[in-house]
Amino acid sequence: MSKERHDRGTMTLGAARTLVSMVGRELVWGLPAVSRELQGWRTRAEAIPDFALRADALHSLMHKRDHAEGAALFSVLARGRNQTLIRLLVAYQTLWDYLDCVSERQVDVADGRQLHLALIDALNPETPLSDYYASHPWKDDGGYLLALVEACRTSCAQLPSYWRVRRDAIAWAGHCGVVQSLNHVRDPECRDAALRAWAASQSTGIYGLALRAPQVQPCHIRC
Repeated sequence: MSKERHDRGTMTLGAARTLVSMVGRELVWGLPAVSRELQGWRTRAEAIPDFALRADALHSLMHKRDHAEGAALFSVLARGRNQTLIRLLVAYQTLWDYLDCVSERQVDVADGRQLHLALIDALNPETPLSDYYASHPWKDDGGYLLALVEACRTSCAQLPSYWRVRRDAIAWAGHCGVVQSLNHVRDPECRDAALRAWAASQSTGIYGLALRAPQVQPCHIRC
């Protein structure tokens, strides 16, 4: 057997061992940890006073659980268990899924963007919190959205290397919030035109996009 073929075989075996180890960590620790975190958020969601917001929170937890489980996979890539990381991943994905449901009821693009400021605030522990429901018809969530944001901020602050990725993470969260709010515009023509206008306003390079401040200019279309 040639050295090249032997090296490929060795690498394949090493990759298989890594995969088996990761799957083991996911089954033994990852999934049970996700279940505990989600149960805590479900308990809070059940106590939301506003019927519409409670329905959105419970729907996202029930029907998008696999999103949180998928996000938590990143916590088992490393051999060591990091409860802070898995708490952040589950809370942020739960926040994202909740906003996705709530913004389907958004009044307009401005309302959607205001709601999605939570995605940015959750990743930036040093900034003041926003009034996410400022222009939304339903507001009384019993502190559910704020609790998700605060859980993420606390976890970010506790991760020693988070500052290395914070700038890019916040920038991408801003862009995703803009796109999400535009994507929920009810009028298909208005939605598509606004998305095209936003895309045209951005840099063509992936790194330029990540580092620019989020902006949206839907060609003066009233959505």
